[in-house]
Amino acid sequence: GCRNMYNRYMLSKITMMTVLSDNPYLRWILKNQHGIVSRDVFGMLAYAVPEDNMKTPPLFASYNIACRVNWRSSWDDNASGVWIRGCNENDFHSHHDWGHVNFISHGKMVLIEAGTPGYGDPLFDTEFASLKGHNVLQVGSNIFGLKRQTAPIKIDKLDNDGGNVTVDASACYKDVEMWKRNVVWNVNEVVVKDRVILDSAKKD
Repeated sequence: GCRNMYNRYMLSKITMMTVLSDNPYLRWILKNQHGIVSRDVFGMLAYAVPEDNMKTPPLFASYNIACRVNWRSSWDDNASGVWIRGCNENDFHSHHDWGHVNFISHGKMVLIEAGTPGYGDPLFDTEFASLKGHNVLQVGSNIFGLKRQTAPIKIDKLDNDGGNVTVDASACYKDVEMWKRNVVWNVNEVVVKDRVILDSAKKD
């Protein structure tokens, strides 16, 4: 919402979902993050919601189905933020990003994925959706992982001060027996440690 990424295409759906769900977090996000509503009946209804029916969303959460951890220090534009990606076997839409870590330090991008210029871009598969577009493990010249595997996230700490989580992405990448990525962070820094064991058949 802050980057206006979805406002052009999704604003009407976001506004409609906010009104129909009657969710106090969505009401706050629509007003404070998006800042505008769609120009339709749902937009008028959204404007009619009193501010005392809004609630500031929590600063961190983990999602089992999406297999993600999201954290931010505040809702200010100069906040620090982290998100970490795992993989669920039922994940129907994903790029080769299992184990990816995103870190924004006081509003400035430090670790970031390449993003998506558009699915029709001729370089989309090799330069953006592949391992090249994410800060994940690459063994040799192989730039693609194995889809529809699991990469569970173990959470040892997740609170207002930061977090300590480990992603086991061993099953998602070729030529690897084990790859566990531990991520520890606070508002000022992130420390990423990888423990890797190559496939014994590939050690030659």
